[in-house]
Amino acid sequence: MSKHGHPAVPKSSAAKPVAPSSRRRSLLAAGLVCVAALSTALGVRLWWGSASATAQAPVAPAAAAPRAAAQIPQSAPNARRPDTAAKVVAVVNGQPISREQLGQETLRRYGKDVVENLVNKHLILQACQQQGLQVTAQEIELEVSNMAAKFGLSKDRWLDMLQSERNINPEQYRNDIIWPTLALRKLAADKLEVTPAELQSALETEYGEQRQVRMIMIKDKARCQQVHAYLLSKPEEFGTVAKDYSEDKPSASARGLIPPVRLHVGEPAVEQAVFALKNEGDITDLVSAADHHFIFKLEKVLPDRTASIAAASRAQVEATLRDRLREEKLRDAAGDVFKKLQEGAQVVNVFNDPALKSQMPGVAATVNGQNLTVLQLAEECIARHGADVLEGEINRTLLQQQLKKANLTVEQQDI
Repeated sequence: MSKHGHPAVPKSSAAKPVAPSSRRRSLLAAGLVCVAALSTALGVRLWWGSASATAQAPVAPAAAAPRAAAQIPQSAPNARRPDTAAKVVAVVNGQPISREQLGQETLRRYGKDVVENLVNKHLILQACQQQGLQVTAQEIELEVSNMAAKFGLSKDRWLDMLQSERNINPEQYRNDIIWPTLALRKLAADKLEVTPAELQSALETEYGEQRQVRMIMIKDKARCQQVHAYLLSKPEEFGTVAKDYSEDKPSASARGLIPPVRLHVGEPAVEQAVFALKNEGDITDLVSAADHHFIFKLEKVLPDRTASIAAASRAQVEATLRDRLREEKLRDAAGDVFKKLQEGAQVVNVFNDPALKSQMPGVAATVNGQNLTVLQLAEECIARHGADVLEGEINRTLLQQQLKKANLTVEQQDI
């Protein structure tokens, strides 16, 4: 025994704390695309968005008439043929920068990466068209509003935050995040059904009986067994022993107290052992999970609350739980659907293959026999990176003008 009367076992700080259970949480996961805000300079005039505004958004803004269903203009074959040579996106002291120049520069910098995303969106689009599925403007705007509401924000504030903090403009957000999410959700609809048993489990998790317990976590089994034997004889010292010996630092600082253990979440072995305790003060046997060993002491039984749900609100409670379960299913089901689309597709990445580029001029890729043109890829690159690239092109043009004015040149060896 130690001088405090605890089991005489050496402490160890080598083990990494591992929580035995945790709530499953939805993570907002999505691919981010960077579109920086345009900066202006003396002598510079910009014409931005005439081609991109009509060619890049999958849907019109909420106030406008909805577009055709399941359409992504920059992904759909032959969706647009902007006359890029005739479009001027900026004039620097009288010197124009054409949309064609901007497209060539964005292709040079980002084409190899963007072409893969363009192909992926086209795969989704083809699958929607084959199954007669539609993603409407109204559905997209509703999803944007729902996402904003989850964070307690208005739609406008949510879009502003994405722009300012994530550098994702509203058009890009609707096009590259919301549209694919809704499309994959529809493609995976048959896999998203919530069964009565799943709904009942969710009700038990949220409103069912819970167990307030204290926990000790020790990586070494022999040490944990020694601590367990001591606690069986002195259960009243559980909190003190947890503070001194548990290797889970957050709970050790609270004398082993952890959030209530719920049904159907976390580690099954922990749940089974904790819910097998009958009386307050009871202690579990050793529970092994996540390469650690645990001891739990029951402090309090928090009663089942499902019967207390008012009849008037039960339908809303169940609807909320169904939505959450569908979202959880969606993450797995949508990934499976997309993987199958990729596995079953015949894709030729022309843009990233120098030999094919010379054989198939003007083609960026083929997806199941349909061509995606370099022009489409250029417009996609402009939509994603055009603002940043244009700012660089403006600065480069200004610098070239100043060098020319000063009759100076920069040679390759100077770089």
